[in-house]
Amino acid sequence: MKRKAGREAFFYRKASAPLLTGDTGKKKTMTLDKLERGRSATIVQIFSENAERRRLFDLGILPGTRIESVMASPLGDPVAYRVRNSVVALRREQANLIEVEEERHEGFYR
Repeated sequence: MKRKAGREAFFYRKASAPLLTGDTGKKKTMTLDKLERGRSATIVQIFSENAERRRLFDLGILPGTRIESVMASPLGDPVAYRVRNSVVALRREQANLIEVEEERHEGFYR
């Protein structure tokens, strides 16, 4: 593809190229137990099986659902998460089986 000369060359950029915001286009995925308190994420995948998987689905923890870390117990386990306007407590080993994609927060706040 040929670039145009003159003024049009200044406005030329590939559609897939990131803007000057520092965005690399890659989304940050991690397990739910790594999500900091007060942060939100979207559930990508659940790696548990059988009865435990069914329990998580019954609690509303499904791929594509938004989840927020609300509070942790004094020793750090379990942790309370807000899912679909309900608060659910999960142990660290259960949260480690849930892959999430952290939401980007623009502006001053984290």
